[in-house]
Amino acid sequence: MKADLHVHSKFSMRPSEWILKKLDCPESFTDPFHLYRVAKLRGMNVVTITDHNTIDGCLEIAHLDGCFIS
Repeated sequence: MKADLHVHSKFSMRPSEWILKKLDCPESFTDPFHLYRVAKLRGMNVVTITDHNTIDGCLEIAHLDGCFIS
């Protein structure tokens, strides 16, 4: 089984890095469907999105094959 367990999408609105907080910038701007496609192209068997304080990114791709909510 292959998975990347630390991926953020555009729903990660609370960054952990101080500079991003200072700039009021989200952790990521990436669409969940794009993350899914890239993960599958790179050989991931399962896909999840680990946004900060939300599962909204996971919910957008939850219906796709090999997704799980984390």
